[in-house]
Amino acid sequence: MLDQFDPAALAVQTPTSFVLSGASADETSRTTDRAALRRAWKLPLDAPVGLYLGNHQAYRGLDALMEAVPLVDAAVRGIVAVAGPPRHHVTRHPRLRALGHVSAVADLLSAVDFVINVNRFSLFDLSTIEALEAGKPLLMHDVGGNRTFKALGAGAEMVRDLEPATIAAGLSRMFAASSDRLDALSAESRGCYLAHLTRAHLWSRHAATLSAASAPLVTR
Repeated sequence: MLDQFDPAALAVQTPTSFVLSGASADETSRTTDRAALRRAWKLPLDAPVGLYLGNHQAYRGLDALMEAVPLVDAAVRGIVAVAGPPRHHVTRHPRLRALGHVSAVADLLSAVDFVINVNRFSLFDLSTIEALEAGKPLLMHDVGGNRTFKALGAGAEMVRDLEPATIAAGLSRMFAASSDRLDALSAESRGCYLAHLTRAHLWSRHAATLSAASAPLVTR
């Protein structure tokens, strides 16, 4: 019953709520030294880094992303870090860094410039909520729940389809983006999270759904 839930629990303050993908407070170093984080992940210090965060199930579109990477504009610098899938599932390419399983998600998000979501279909991806909480710009496939995130104000560049050339063009734009542009997208993402996607917001909607579901049926 709803009266068993304590709303005061929502007021508990934690340093971060990166719990959706399994990261815990013990698995996060809390360092604010971005260069140190990049060195820890063996990521370049002098090039933009996009992050694919997820698994290698077909609907996540990792295969499409890997096909796109060789087509990125050669004039722009940048790499894609792939976190989650086993390393042997990631194609060898100079622009790809296979990180394997990751627990310290908050640290990794702090180390990268933007997050990539190339889902073939999307409801309301929890890793995207984590990225918004971290205030990360996004490169997203214009589909399903990704459109909802964008409508809510997420700082995102959208790609209209998952053709390799389309994704490559999106990656090229993000790699070439100015610091001002990335900062603006970052502010939009963090604002979206604070306005719509905090645990309090999610709990409120969940509680409303439970309340509606538990209401007695009215028959005529």
